[in-house]
Amino acid sequence: MSIKNENFEKYMLEYIDSLYAKYADDLSNAYRFSSICYENSDLEAQFGVYEADLLFLLAKDAAPNKIVEISPCGGYSSTFLYQATRNGQTYESFDIHDRSQANLPESVRKVRNFHLGDVRNHKFDEQIDFLLMDSDHSYEFCDWYVENVFPAVSENSWIFVNDIFDHDGGWYHEKFPFCGTIQSSPNGREGTKLVQFLESKNVEEFFNIQKNSEKLLNMRRKHNVIDLPANIPQVLWTLSSSVIFRKSW
Repeated sequence: MSIKNENFEKYMLEYIDSLYAKYADDLSNAYRFSSICYENSDLEAQFGVYEADLLFLLAKDAAPNKIVEISPCGGYSSTFLYQATRNGQTYESFDIHDRSQANLPESVRKVRNFHLGDVRNHKFDEQIDFLLMDSDHSYEFCDWYVENVFPAVSENSWIFVNDIFDHDGGWYHEKFPFCGTIQSSPNGREGTKLVQFLESKNVEEFFNIQKNSEKLLNMRRKHNVIDLPANIPQVLWTLSSSVIFRKSW
């Protein structure tokens, strides 16, 4: 890891700690709301605890004018974005199925503009101020979104990419410790392409949630953030394979 990223990681940990302190009660309430949404659902949350924390905290503090979420699946991440952005921001969500629509309460559906269908058919020609990408984890899909979605993200805005894996153990395996072991295509998978893209743009500053999960847990405890409600699977404590960075190119 470069000195530049070591400094950024230190900055991020201090910044995140301040966000936990500032929004601990709001974050706890967001978990309570999410728990209510899932109370009568057979869908399981597929978004890690620290991902949900940082998604909420960063969106809450940034107060972006426009949020885009690609592939919310059952809508768990949507409950946190909804709680973080209740001040009139534009909130667009895209997926190839409508499970999240069926799972979310009317209060969320009224705020979230949901687009059903293949997101690759959508032209992103309006500015995006906060991006959550948690979709097809293939090399090819990542190749599409770095060319067609990233350009719409405004400068210095947060990009949050969930489930980043190096499934091939390639040259970036040691440098970028967000890794997995499942089989991939000949080109690699999403992590392969994203790392290649970031390096091509000289982006050295990124925050790896998995690497810092123990520190994040200590922050949650220090600031008395609510534990996971009983109806949200405890396995989510271990799902921490996201990378966060600001658009700097």
